[in-house]
Amino acid sequence: MLADVNAIHSVALERGGRKVPAIQGQLEQIGNPKEMLRDVLSRAGLPYDQKVCAEIARCADIGVLRQRCPSFRGFEKKVLDC
Repeated sequence: MLADVNAIHSVALERGGRKVPAIQGQLEQIGNPKEMLRDVLSRAGLPYDQKVCAEIARCADIGVLRQRCPSFRGFEKKVLDC
């Protein structure tokens, strides 16, 4: 979810929250991504809960995930090969 800040923005703005800056650098090298996500969502005015995460996932751009998270490509391939 950290990969596509536009998905976070969409959900935040829909819920009366605010935009946050994009996460820079190698996302897969973040030591505690869940904690960072909680912080980003908090700054956007969003709770960290199942409903918000599902809304963000629905808004996420798969192309952005592929580009920003190399391991997602492998996951996607395994899913599509099933």
